Amino acid sequence: MISPLPHTGCTTLFLNIDNKKMSKSLGNFFTVRDIAEKYDLQVLRFFMLSAHYRSPLNFSAELMEASKNGLERIMTCMDKLRELKAKAQAGDMTAAET
Repeated sequence: MISPLPHTGCTTLFLNIDNKKMSKSLGNFFTVRDIAEKYDLQVLRFFMLSAHYRSPLNFSAELMEASKNGLERIMTCMDKLRELKAKAQAGDMTAAET
């Protein structure tokens, strides 16, 4: 008999700050509120979703900037697709856009 899949999951995630384990004693401890002061929470979500769930997550300003840029590219693409969809529905597309 096959048991049903669980409805929720629980994952333990190790967080490294600049390739060092995060700890209060090292002084490299951040809360989500601290990070939210510097970065949009959507960027933090994208950053966390970009990592493999079984791998330690390395947090650094450079990686957060890369995540910010990646998320901006995705959002720009989505905006362009919405614009093209609206043009297609209105019949206003040029030959290059088709």
